[in-house]
Amino acid sequence: MTSAAHDRKALWILLAATALMLLFGLGSRELWGAETRWANIALQMLQSGDYFDPYLKGDPYYDKPLLSYWLITASSWLTGGLGPWSLRLSSVVSAWLSVWLIYLLGEQLNATAANSGIRNARSSSPSTTVAKQCRWST
Repeated sequence: MTSAAHDRKALWILLAATALMLLFGLGSRELWGAETRWANIALQMLQSGDYFDPYLKGDPYYDKPLLSYWLITASSWLTGGLGPWSLRLSSVVSAWLSVWLIYLLGEQLNATAANSGIRNARSSSPSTTVAKQCRWST
């Protein structure tokens, strides 16, 4: 097996393990803190059909970029409703993609070093503490 093929195999194993770590028990706890705020804003967007003006309790609320609300509403559409799992899904997907992008960046920056991309991605893959933080919707 060539070094590149070994790196690709190691990357897929790392991405699968990261996905399992991030997705395991994703909707097992109720919303807390700011997550309820993001859920209310996304719910108002879904109910009103206005995806450009986020509102919280009737007042405009531009605390987060619109893309974050759009991702929450898209994941709620994909999962069939707005809940803890769909609310946190966009954060999990972002964390998972970050591991993959760090691999690609490591490959580009250290093209001459062996296994550089997989070493960078492995060091960035979520530990248990980071996995907990990546699963918050904020």
